[in-house]
Amino acid sequence: MSQIGGFKTRQTESTYHELYSRVRAQWPADTEDVYVRTRFGVTHAIRHGTGEPMILLPGNGGTAANWSTCARALGERHTVIALDILGQPGLGMQHTPLRGPRDLSTWVGDVMYDLGIEGAHFCGLSYGAWVATLVAMHAPFRVRTLALAEPAGNTFGRMPLSSLPAVLRLLCDHSESGLARFGRHVEAGWSSDPDHRRLVNFGMANYRVRLPFMRHHSDAELRRITQPTLVLVAGASVAHNPAKVVHRARTLLPNAKVELIAGAPHPLPETHPEVVTDHLTNWLSAVG
Repeated sequence: MSQIGGFKTRQTESTYHELYSRVRAQWPADTEDVYVRTRFGVTHAIRHGTGEPMILLPGNGGTAANWSTCARALGERHTVIALDILGQPGLGMQHTPLRGPRDLSTWVGDVMYDLGIEGAHFCGLSYGAWVATLVAMHAPFRVRTLALAEPAGNTFGRMPLSSLPAVLRLLCDHSESGLARFGRHVEAGWSSDPDHRRLVNFGMANYRVRLPFMRHHSDAELRRITQPTLVLVAGASVAHNPAKVVHRARTLLPNAKVELIAGAPHPLPETHPEVVTDHLTNWLSAVG
């Protein structure tokens, strides 16, 4: 089995690019696409705004384009750089395997080096939040502040047993319709942009994902994250037990503000973008 991520056919890749362009079109007009060479492959990024750099990392199946919901507000104060994560659907081209968590941190470092960025603010959703914590642990000089929106499963907690039936159904039916059904479970009754949903579902159904598994962070590892940190936890999340995540983050992170967003589902930037940007910009103003 290949250790390199890629689309299953040229036709599905072509269709995916068309879907991607619809979501990419939702970004502000003064936005540019950049392609960055790293030791693991060519990474696609979307850059917008002015000010100190802020790197945005999407969740599993998400893309740089999916951050369109937050781009305008964040770009008023920062140069926003949203990344397609190599190894999952996006516009990049992987050529070397990502063999473990440290490789993900190295990959982000390569992107920053090529873009001439020494340090940046980080904001990640779900899997992207886990990746951001890896950079904070392995290359702390690169992370000025750390914002974690619904840090997935193994970052602070584990997926609850109540979500197991939905996960098992997805394993049995990884088609676009099966992924759409799982997405409705994750959204917990909230709505999001249909083009965003289609991009994620089509991509995950037609791409061979090759990402390192989310290893559970130990207490000692979390205590090593000393950068100013904002943790946004969705009260209706099915990715973990929200109360346990709030408790563990508040207990172990030495320099963190932890907020519980009552009633919100896991994909916070998709369903509650203004809540995310308001919390993030207010917090960044407070921490300087």
